Amino acid sequence: MAEALGTKLLAEVEGLEMGDLLSSLRFLCRDDDARTHFGIPQLNNLIYGTAEQRQRGDMNWDMDMEDATEARTETDINVDAAAVHTDPFHTKDRLIPPTLHHTTARDSAHHQPNRPPIIELSSTAPGAGKTHLLYLLTSIAVLPPTFRSLHIGGKNSAVVVLDTEGTWSIKRLATIMADYVVSRVGEGVAEEREEGGIRGPGQQNKPTLQSLDLVLKKEIKDLLKRSLRHVHIYNPQSPSSLLSTLQSLESYLFDRTKHHSFYRPVHSIILDSVSAFQWQMRSSTTDSTLNPSSTPPNPYILLTSHLSNLHSLLPTTPILTTSTATSLHPYRSQFPPTWTQFSDIKIAVQRVPVPGFAPGSSVEECEAERRMRWEVVRRGRGKGWVYGRKAKGVREEGEGFEFVVRGEGVWFV
Repeated sequence: MAEALGTKLLAEVEGLEMGDLLSSLRFLCRDDDARTHFGIPQLNNLIYGTAEQRQRGDMNWDMDMEDATEARTETDINVDAAAVHTDPFHTKDRLIPPTLHHTTARDSAHHQPNRPPIIELSSTAPGAGKTHLLYLLTSIAVLPPTFRSLHIGGKNSAVVVLDTEGTWSIKRLATIMADYVVSRVGEGVAEEREEGGIRGPGQQNKPTLQSLDLVLKKEIKDLLKRSLRHVHIYNPQSPSSLLSTLQSLESYLFDRTKHHSFYRPVHSIILDSVSAFQWQMRSSTTDSTLNPSSTPPNPYILLTSHLSNLHSLLPTTPILTTSTATSLHPYRSQFPPTWTQFSDIKIAVQRVPVPGFAPGSSVEECEAERRMRWEVVRRGRGKGWVYGRKAKGVREEGEGFEFVVRGEGVWFV
């Protein structure tokens, strides 16, 4: 009897490889699954769906191609960066090794149902707000979950940035990070006051870094310095430099002497922007097509291969940015199919446009409208929406979010 029972139980035992076990443990330990991955409810719901949609099982990555949206106009965003102390470890021309959360699971990304999606942010002109959105996402990713016993929603992770256009500003990133921390601290204090029967400050009266007492201000600046050490910025100057940088990231996996983030997970790998080397890569693609025996492999194939390898190796979210300059088919990719089929979610980003003056308007009428138009521009509002490939059954065309970019910071509305 006992032998039969033992045989039955043994038959029910399922063997797993160590990689499968570690992958399962990693998934169980994830921060509330995908629901709070970005720390921004509007973006989480847009990409991962609402709680009701997840419970119904609508969230699956069955992607379909859709028609491009109609043309939209954009204007540049001009912001004044406030002076905030930044991390001395970061320099513009220095290659800082990436941080990697060690794991031995090397399954293909396409066989990981719970892997984060690959996200592409696209715009038709500079100044749409893509990089500022990335500043905010990076800030949340590297900050701790709590500060002064208050929940600030940080992910305590690390971020790798490949800044191909040389536009990333550590000072601006620190400014946005400081505004986010101060806002969350103000919200936490307001909640404590309301629990004690005291009305907290309104949104229009939110505190600023300069309005805080000296002790708290110093603690926040120290927090920024500690957090900025986990933002690793590369500045590749050519397609070959970009590919070699991506290829070298894995070599730092277990080298704790190269960086400060060895025990942190990599939240995102940001490539801003893919369009920087578009024409060089297209030229190489044409050469490889005409002379397959005498030219190196297609650079887009190499790029997607390196990104896919990192995506399968790490529980990270690749975030890529692109720009399209055509007016006939805005947001229709100018890249080859190798690239256009790579991302899981495509999000178009633009500045909320200000309509031009009506035809026949007099100088007096234009002057009267000038103040109102400037007020719209000053608000710095932008919007994003899903287009192209998208998760089946979750998003409708035009569904998206709005955000604000100002000198003091970036926030969603």
